[in-house]
Amino acid sequence: MKGNERTGMNSASKSGSSQLKDGYSVLVPIQNSKEFDVLLPTAIDLATTHNGRVILLNIIEIPYQLPPSAAERFITERELLLSEGLDMLERAGCRGSSAVRIAHDKNDAIKQFSKDENVNIIIRERDLKDQADSKLKRFKSWIKSWF
Repeated sequence: MKGNERTGMNSASKSGSSQLKDGYSVLVPIQNSKEFDVLLPTAIDLATTHNGRVILLNIIEIPYQLPPSAAERFITERELLLSEGLDMLERAGCRGSSAVRIAHDKNDAIKQFSKDENVNIIIRERDLKDQADSKLKRFKSWIKSWF
């Protein structure tokens, strides 16, 4: 529905410009501001390494019984949330864009958006948590082997 884009320290054109669509893209679905500190460092590292960009995506999920127009009043609020993340990307010197979508199924919307935008990788909080849990299990196993 809505989207905006920033490059480095400057504001740029609307999301979906062909020059950025063709490059390396890291998609970061965001639901709340607490996720920025967890997800953006990894996304920035990947985008910077591959001379790419980070796309911040917020999905407004609604029940199947409601039409998408029922959630349009929340778009501005969600855009403000994503602007915090865009500011963090700018401070890091990383190209970034944001988009808000209304959908009946959040996972389907993320999949479709990533396909439409030619996304290379998706960074989700649960993915990072799974990695951390795996490292913790390996560490505990290593510690047990010493005792």
